[in-house]
Amino acid sequence: MMPMRYPTILALACAITVSSTAARAEEPAAVLDRDGRLYQLQSGTYGELFTDGTLAAATAPVLALDIHDPDGTEHRLLVAGTEDSAREMAGQLVLEETSQTLYVVWERLPAKGAEEVLAVGLEGQEWSDPVTLTAEAEITATPQLRVTRDSFLVDDGKGGAKEVVRTALHLLWAEQSEGGEAVIYAPVILEDGVNRSPAPRVVLNDFGTGGSAPEVLPEGLGSSPTLVRGSDDHSVVAGFVDVSTGRQLTIELRMMPYALGGLAREVERYILDEGSLAQTPSGFESLAGGVGGMIIETGSRLFGTDGLDRTYVSSRLSMIDVPRSEGGEEVAPHMVRVYVTSDRPAPTVGAGVEASLLVSGDGERGVVCWENGSSMLYRETEGSGWTSVRTLPMGAGLDRDKAEELLRQRLQAH
Repeated sequence: MMPMRYPTILALACAITVSSTAARAEEPAAVLDRDGRLYQLQSGTYGELFTDGTLAAATAPVLALDIHDPDGTEHRLLVAGTEDSAREMAGQLVLEETSQTLYVVWERLPAKGAEEVLAVGLEGQEWSDPVTLTAEAEITATPQLRVTRDSFLVDDGKGGAKEVVRTALHLLWAEQSEGGEAVIYAPVILEDGVNRSPAPRVVLNDFGTGGSAPEVLPEGLGSSPTLVRGSDDHSVVAGFVDVSTGRQLTIELRMMPYALGGLAREVERYILDEGSLAQTPSGFESLAGGVGGMIIETGSRLFGTDGLDRTYVSSRLSMIDVPRSEGGEEVAPHMVRVYVTSDRPAPTVGAGVEASLLVSGDGERGVVCWENGSSMLYRETEGSGWTSVRTLPMGAGLDRDKAEELLRQRLQAH
């Protein structure tokens, strides 16, 4: 899907009502909820994990969720969507704090056809219907998930309004492409827990702003995609390396208040209705699109944490539409604002290393780190480039995971 770009405007006043609730995402294969319940993800064959089970063939590769209650009792659930013969790989757990819904995201390889990315939610003891997205090529980076949550009002058909809870599952992975690797973003929108909108497939590499690439592409990094919670409860931040250009991009993805798109759609319709009575309707079509875009852009600033005082580069600001319908009739779409917060040459890390990319929640800062013997080496963003290589000694209880966590904490603290 191609992004829609809108012109920059100086000022626009609009009033929109939106209610929201907080959402936070955790990771990876073990999480603890607010009641002290521990969830752990297991993988293996159905026969190994469920010795007396009858829901799948004994040899079927499955995922299982172990639940440890605070009173010491334990039980195990088969993750919905893993009971067939497909090979399940690389699971991750994410807990949405407000609803205490636990989400599982993983990739699988069916016996026939393309690889898939799946996500399913567990609320209480009930699984939701799995969401399945089909990859267009080999998946080269484990799918990641972050969750945002808010609400909006719709006509209840009785002269009033009803509140709809909107949960956005922000999915990110990488696929092999002709140019190297493509980083894929797909926003899955649930309305009161039901998926009613087809998720667009968005190639984040397409949002690069076209700066100059280094003469030698960095080795050891790959695309290194990462997805973190954004600066507030309505945004996430994706960071990755575009291996075709050797540039490192960080992109903020923000859910827009639904009322914003509805307002823009109504204004566009009014202008088009007036234009149909004119002798030059094509001019009104251009005006309708421009005014609708202005409402969306300015409203996105009013309802974001950045406000109107943030300086934007217009070429870095885009919108993604997620189609929506009511009663079979197309209505205003859900919208995701895209803003490229960082686009710089990727750092050199050397050949034969396995490097990780870490990014801050505001998208402004990043760290690339890799293990070298008994040390963690890393480079931080500095201006439009990177610092020289720095050393973090490991050992005495400080392994790679803990060293990366220290660097992650440093990013969030500055």
